[in-house]
Amino acid sequence: MNSTLFKLLLNVYPPYWGTGIVVRKVSPNWKEIIVQMKMRWYNRNYVNTHFGGSLYAMTDPFFMVMLIKMGLPKNLWVNMKLYSDFSTDQSSVTYCFEQNQCMYCMEYSNTKM
Repeated sequence: MNSTLFKLLLNVYPPYWGTGIVVRKVSPNWKEIIVQMKMRWYNRNYVNTHFGGSLYAMTDPFFMVMLIKMGLPKNLWVNMKLYSDFSTDQSSVTYCFEQNQCMYCMEYSNTKM
């Protein structure tokens, strides 16, 4: 599956669509994924902040998908460290998942199979 189709499928996936989660960017080489969720009446909690379950759903699959798409064995992805940039304002939350190639090479070479 290519990155454009992946982005489209996630944007129409009912749990993401229903909570207002939008995948803004998936780079063709799978090294960067940007996900955003705007504050809406249906994804805020009692104290007017984003619901924790929606925040978790927004971030859960992307590290694993990035690493698997870049050719890592499925049993190795948990040992990888990736850079995640989190930004927020009063009306939205944005995550930028970005993979650092040098870190990937260093961590992969130190991992025993």
